[in-house]
Amino acid sequence: MSIPQRIARMDQRIELGLALKPLDEVLGEIFERYGLPRPGGRSRKGWSSRQTLQKCPYLYQQTYVNGHQGAPSQALETGSLFHSYLACHYLTQMDETYPVIPDLLRDELLSSQATAASVAEAWQLYEAYACRYENDYLRPLAVEEEGEFEGNTCRWDLIAAIDEPQPGLPVGTYVVESKTSSRFDSVTMSAWANDGEILGQLWIYQQGDYAAKWGPIRGVIMNLCKKRTFEFERLVIPPQGWQLDGHAKDLDAWDMLEKLYRTTGLWPRSRANCVTRYGQCALFSHCMDGTPLDSSEGDL
Repeated sequence: MSIPQRIARMDQRIELGLALKPLDEVLGEIFERYGLPRPGGRSRKGWSSRQTLQKCPYLYQQTYVNGHQGAPSQALETGSLFHSYLACHYLTQMDETYPVIPDLLRDELLSSQATAASVAEAWQLYEAYACRYENDYLRPLAVEEEGEFEGNTCRWDLIAAIDEPQPGLPVGTYVVESKTSSRFDSVTMSAWANDGEILGQLWIYQQGDYAAKWGPIRGVIMNLCKKRTFEFERLVIPPQGWQLDGHAKDLDAWDMLEKLYRTTGLWPRSRANCVTRYGQCALFSHCMDGTPLDSSEGDL
């Protein structure tokens, strides 16, 4: 059965009222059938939650304390699926006997209760990526590995070695962070050098002494993938000691603020962030007119 036929069949199931399942649940079931842990997922105390706290303490409370997760957007699902395809791509490079190759994962997803449009969009992007980097210079060392230092966690998409010098990329070990994007303008590209997630990944790698396992870290390779036009760019964020030290102190300060919020039970709304370039916050209607949380639209 062709991919368009599978998508049509999936749409028919939706018309018949067969509810879609959360993507995390679908992926977990697929890998469980093959006796494997699902690669990826959220880290325990990573940047996702920290970013939410810094964006809006009230949103953090509703999301991470009260558990109102909200429905994921198609863009978020597409990004998660693309990461899953990439994980299988590099896991099969590390171990030729790894059973869940990307094609198999795609077929399993098309036979599941996942969102058809997200499955198809992520697959198109993955196929273009695999073609662009058919002769990739990255040698995978670990895939979807969780790092931890003093209770702080992160999830590295890929730890990889470069064995032969590449333009702007000396030999050594790198964290490879894959991101889907809709634009490659100068503001977007330069912002990665000051991104909290990237700084946290470098800081945890260095402080957690992961160099003993994979070698000293050269930096983070931003593995950027542009949707729709299928353009790809890689840029390197080198570790800078002063910046990582400052980031660690910032995290400590935010931890103290979180304890204050928990102790007082007061989680203030950050109304300066109700509307961003991505649109309205998922709780916009709830905070504006009292709409119940279970009726709020959007992605938390």
